[in-house]
Amino acid sequence: MLAGFFSKNKETTRDVKPEGRAMRVIAITNQKGGCGKTTTAINLAACLGELGKKVLLIDLDSQAHATVGLNIDNKKLHRTIFDVLTSSKKKPTELADIIVKGATNVDIAPASIKLATIEQLLAGVPGRDNLLHLKLQPLRERYDLAIIDCPPTIGVLTFNALRACREVIVPIEPSFFSLHGLGKLFETIEMFKDTLDHDISIKALPTIYDKRTCFAREVIKDLVDNHKIDTLKTFIGVNVKLKEAASYGVPISEYDKKSSGYRDYLALAREVIDLEVLKPANTFAALGFENPLEYPVKTNKGVIFAYRDHDAQNVRITGDFNNWSVEGEELNKMGNTGFFRKEISLTPGRYRYKLIVDDEWIRDPSNPRIITSPMGDLSFFEFAE
Repeated sequence: MLAGFFSKNKETTRDVKPEGRAMRVIAITNQKGGCGKTTTAINLAACLGELGKKVLLIDLDSQAHATVGLNIDNKKLHRTIFDVLTSSKKKPTELADIIVKGATNVDIAPASIKLATIEQLLAGVPGRDNLLHLKLQPLRERYDLAIIDCPPTIGVLTFNALRACREVIVPIEPSFFSLHGLGKLFETIEMFKDTLDHDISIKALPTIYDKRTCFAREVIKDLVDNHKIDTLKTFIGVNVKLKEAASYGVPISEYDKKSSGYRDYLALAREVIDLEVLKPANTFAALGFENPLEYPVKTNKGVIFAYRDHDAQNVRITGDFNNWSVEGEELNKMGNTGFFRKEISLTPGRYRYKLIVDDEWIRDPSNPRIITSPMGDLSFFEFAE
């Protein structure tokens, strides 16, 4: 262990909630209108915010219904998501430049009618389907979740949403017409999975659901049995209060907490939280560690560091043990699992470190122990003989 590790007056340690690049991105999409897509995006985001999550709602629909639904006049905005996706490297517009307050713990990246022209403007532009994904990277430590309200079409905006997300929720109104065209959406998602090695979880959300009718139940049964689609446990029932809330430009959580619409979306938010796919315990359990709650993991030879990110290309680690080398120690990529792993031989002691993920220095999102120092927040660990 290096001497002089602490300066008592300058450094403090604390445990925090794992953050960093594990922000969940969920796209709400269906090419059929009238299925409650925007209603779901707004009210899911609001209920997640009410449950203490910090949420970014991204409006990717040229109709800007998510923006209007939160009582934001986009005609008075100087810049919107259109400017973010069409800005140049010389004069970039970032997501942080356009974000406005939407609801409790919810910020929104607003849209405008200009999005209707983006298909033509981005035609032939290299990497045009990856723009939103790249723009989201600087905000990954700022939000717990990003909810994307997609347009009712399959085009460049929906491709951007699918590239940026790991989870898709498809609101489905219980009618046989609502099942028409779903095959094309699922084909698109499968294309992303196969060609980009980009794994996406997809779940259907029954909306505008009347549990009293046999017809509604038959549609959902057909969805599960014939289309082989996972369906969320939560169903969003028919509730006029949801439409009233939208007309006033507020989410149901601010309009009527006694309504069934509020209860349904609160239940959905809780289910979404329970479905979190990047919990640190699950990450380390997948590596076969006996005690997944210890970060990093001590072995007979030293210490194992591990990191998970399907989008990362290169992961290194630097710290006290290698004199904070900018080259760092490279973690080994474990096939197509999204895992990076490295065992480093170290003597017992206490060490500070950071990960270098694609040249970005971050603290370890799987290690809740950090130390505040003049160098900023650093991850740390210690072990004895």
